[in-house]
Amino acid sequence: MNNSRIVAVGIITLLIVLPFWRVNQNAEHMADGVDNHLSGLGEWKHAEVQVGLDGKVTLSKVTFIPKGHSQGYQIQNIQIHSSLWDLLLKSPQQLTNSLPDGLTISFNGIGLNDNGQDLKQTIQQNNFWPVAANGLGILGCGQGDEVSFTDQQWRTLFPDGLYFNAEFTYRLVDNFHIDFNLNIDVEDGWFTTWSGTLARSSDLFDITFDDVIMETLYYYQADMGFNQRRNDMCARVHQDSFAAYRLASANQLQHYLKAQVAKDLPEDLHNMYQRSLAADTEINAIVKFAKPRYISEVAVQKPGDLLLSSSLEVALGENDYTAVELTAIDHLDLSMDLLKNQLEAQNKRKQDEAEKNKQEELIKTVKTQIGGPQRTETQLSDWSEAVGKQVNIKTKRGRPVFGKLIAIDSKVLTISTRYMQGNATLSIPRDEVLSVSLSR
Repeated sequence: MNNSRIVAVGIITLLIVLPFWRVNQNAEHMADGVDNHLSGLGEWKHAEVQVGLDGKVTLSKVTFIPKGHSQGYQIQNIQIHSSLWDLLLKSPQQLTNSLPDGLTISFNGIGLNDNGQDLKQTIQQNNFWPVAANGLGILGCGQGDEVSFTDQQWRTLFPDGLYFNAEFTYRLVDNFHIDFNLNIDVEDGWFTTWSGTLARSSDLFDITFDDVIMETLYYYQADMGFNQRRNDMCARVHQDSFAAYRLASANQLQHYLKAQVAKDLPEDLHNMYQRSLAADTEINAIVKFAKPRYISEVAVQKPGDLLLSSSLEVALGENDYTAVELTAIDHLDLSMDLLKNQLEAQNKRKQDEAEKNKQEELIKTVKTQIGGPQRTETQLSDWSEAVGKQVNIKTKRGRPVFGKLIAIDSKVLTISTRYMQGNATLSIPRDEVLSVSLSR
């Protein structure tokens, strides 16, 4: 009888311990898998891996060194919002080599480490592109090389250093398309969202991001304190006048457009740009590429080159979108320096275009293979059923939005756009929503 009890206790212990052991082992494999999938960006290292009862895998004390740099990012932790069932039932090979059909990864407490200065210089010279897409008001104020803030100006704006959090979410919509959303929260700075739909080259089970292409990007930016500090600093450059700085910035943008594409910004857009520099503004933009582009190509393209080679619609706050249509200029009014800059810009664009055309045939092949998709999502007919749940929303303009549906009424849907912090909300007019589906 005692032996039977001992055996029973042993079996129960094994039933408890083995699943726990397997989940912890598989969490390590999932962490290795994420590292492998992100290795194309650079070198990733982490100190330890922990897993919660909800299946969330946490990588602590993470270091990321982008390719071509010696300096890197120090990340407090990375949280992979996995499924406990995946960790329990999937094989180590599946978790290491294959991405699930939907996933959210949070990067918390990101800052630069002290191993050199090269990454810091790259980021500052690019005005934190693609963390922010509007140049951050550099024009008319930046005193650094290639139109950027100097290191001293950045220290004035962020005396305690610049830190941010990021969250990347993707969902397989059908066999050939992936909706994605990238949220970036700069502490005491700004909040941005990049989103869109990626097209895959095949419907194989394994999801990769090496060969996906995109044709449209959706962008949202909300000022969270940065604009006021920048305006105070830049006003001092213009005799303590914000109005003077704002006008100088818009005029320098005009000068840049004349030099690069021999076009002018119309007066209404000239005024809209100036209004966008004010504190507490929100910016929405839709960027449509002239040709399909690989995601890896878009990520490294300079913002000016990207925007000038695309069609662009912008809106401030909840106002209607306005198409950015530049007007022709009178070349007789141009100085010799501007004419020289135009010629140099034209030659550079020809070189860049020749480089892009090398991959054009492959992009055409990818687009030709895409067809006959089978949807993997279940759309809701009664959207109120999703209140309090994680949802995927698609607007009529094609923008994907991920988050928790906080509230819904006859006019708007209110979404919490960050899984972790939960304090960044987005209001979407109900008549602009095409579909609502639950996140798996």
